[in-house]
Amino acid sequence: MANHLLIGLGGTGGKILRAMRKRIYEEFGSNELTDKTHLGYIYVDSDERDLKDDASWNYMGNDVSLSPSEKVNIHGIGGGILSNLNAYPGIRSFITEDDRKLMQDDQVSAIIDAGIGGQRRRFGRILLANNITNDPINGFSAVLRDRIIGMTHAHGEGRITFHICAGLAGGTGSGSVVDAVSQLHKIISPM
Repeated sequence: MANHLLIGLGGTGGKILRAMRKRIYEEFGSNELTDKTHLGYIYVDSDERDLKDDASWNYMGNDVSLSPSEKVNIHGIGGGILSNLNAYPGIRSFITEDDRKLMQDDQVSAIIDAGIGGQRRRFGRILLANNITNDPINGFSAVLRDRIIGMTHAHGEGRITFHICAGLAGGTGSGSVVDAVSQLHKIISPM
């Protein structure tokens, strides 16, 4: 059996997952493949509208959308985190004093608080880091761990091929791709 976990980061990653599910449905008439191939999905984004947009996940009248448990909202962070970076070592490690001052600017702060990466790579990174640090139940690491355990136990196959889909030009996907790979490595190393 082959297990494949597709992880879409940011808006482009979500579009890739959506196109993939539509193509699979077109080819096989279902998103459940054969007994020999199992696909899992995780869609991570900072834009709640994109995460909730099930209408664009229809293919010829058929719903190919992801379930809520396959979506991770890396929503905004409060200004208190930027004021107290010492309490957040996972974020402090890459936010400089100049970055902190910039992010506390009223306009930039509003973008971060709203959870919108705003096509700025560093914002995507800080939103994912905040999600990993502060959401142990529905956060990216928890969903990733649950999906890995679920796939390996349900199908009797301990191996999974991981596919990370993201735009790299700047934004949530490009800002979070390195940390997503790091979390993946952290989770699968002890297994």
